[in-house]
Amino acid sequence: MGVDGVEFLVRKEVDSLTKRRKTPEEKLAIVEAYLQTDLTYQEVADKYDVTYANVYAWVKKYQQQGRDGFIKPSNLQEAETESDLAETQRLKEYKKTLLLEKKFLEVQRIALMRKGVVRQRVGRLDDELICFMTIYELAEEGYNLSLLTRVLEVSSLRYYIWLLGQN
Repeated sequence: MGVDGVEFLVRKEVDSLTKRRKTPEEKLAIVEAYLQTDLTYQEVADKYDVTYANVYAWVKKYQQQGRDGFIKPSNLQEAETESDLAETQRLKEYKKTLLLEKKFLEVQRIALMRKGVVRQRVGRLDDELICFMTIYELAEEGYNLSLLTRVLEVSSLRYYIWLLGQN
């Protein structure tokens, strides 16, 4: 390899750094140019200033997938694969779990605050009564009753009996 060979390699490296990516439409035009003429892969590559490997790969892609292989669907129209759907479902379940945990911690915080406030004012009160009052108020605010009874470890039957006695 003489000086010309080194210059060629340097020029080729610089060219590869300055070349931009081809759009899907340009790739299709190159593939169609190959398919509609008697040109070889290399001749098409030289004509459109791309590599032999690119022309070869694009032609194979076109033969396997047709025009759709080059057209990227928009984000709104993109068809999700089964693994994408499974991942989306897993993330939705995880989000639901996190929201339940957040509610759980909120309920615990409120219950503990109430216990502290009631005990300071009244003295030793039945914990169950404090839980019932907390459940009643949080249920009025829209919290799930079964979640509240589970979190505060109170029987929902005993809560309903207490609630009937309040009316």
